[in-house]
Amino acid sequence: MNTRLQSKLLEELFKLLPDNCQLWIATHSIGMMRRARDLQESNPGEVVFLDFDEKDFDQPQTLMPQPLNRAFWERTLKVALDDLSDLIAPQRVVICEGNPVGTGNPKKAEFDAHCYRKIFAEEFPDTQFLSAGNSIEVETDRLALVSAIEALAKGVEIIRVVDKDDKSDTEIEELAKQKIRVLSRRHIESYLFDNEILHLLAENSNQLHQYSSLLERKKEAIERSSAPPRNNPSDDIKSAAGAIYNAAKDLLKLEKPGNNVNSFCRDTLAPLVTSGTQVYTELKKAIFGL
Repeated sequence: MNTRLQSKLLEELFKLLPDNCQLWIATHSIGMMRRARDLQESNPGEVVFLDFDEKDFDQPQTLMPQPLNRAFWERTLKVALDDLSDLIAPQRVVICEGNPVGTGNPKKAEFDAHCYRKIFAEEFPDTQFLSAGNSIEVETDRLALVSAIEALAKGVEIIRVVDKDDKSDTEIEELAKQKIRVLSRRHIESYLFDNEILHLLAENSNQLHQYSSLLERKKEAIERSSAPPRNNPSDDIKSAAGAIYNAAKDLLKLEKPGNNVNSFCRDTLAPLVTSGTQVYTELKKAIFGL
């Protein structure tokens, strides 16, 4: 069963569970585990994890609820991913920000990873991108992806990359010492909605005469986003992305650009970030150091 469906199934089972009843599930499904973690956080005391690993059940055993620490996730992922060990491992794995599959809104799952895959598919076909949560979760490797990948696929280069956000120069230097790379701009949307990419969008849509109007609408969207009461940073393109998306649809008469701003970024803008653009060169250097 698809991991997204697994997580939905667990959530529905949890809702249907009568009072004074227990539901026991034995699983190594990543989708199930992640949803169970979310349910535990939102329902303290009602969801627990039990670890059966390395227990001799020929002898009496006492099992206690297992804290969801790094060691637990590392053991779980090793078992869950073990059947992938016979596949050809990628040359490189980039762990980036974004909701992992099976958590949060499924429509936003692995948004950053999907964009990166489309952008770098041609030059880096042996690179896999994985979303692992927010900046802190990527930095701390909360899901123990680094350890699991290293255990299962020897010799694979692992890169961790986080958004710039409001990080200071000192913070960026400290992350670099931990071999964690930081984007040169606030987030992936800052690259996707760059003027160079919007110019290509207008050109490919045979609406180049509307390019200046689109830039004006983009400027207005950013100004509204950064003005009270929203008060977002002026470089927070993500907060203005919805308005820019609507302007692009309106002015450029786009056909099937994506039903929402995330789809628009992933399916329409990301493919325009090619090796011939300055945006591609900047993003490539930020992630791969090349």
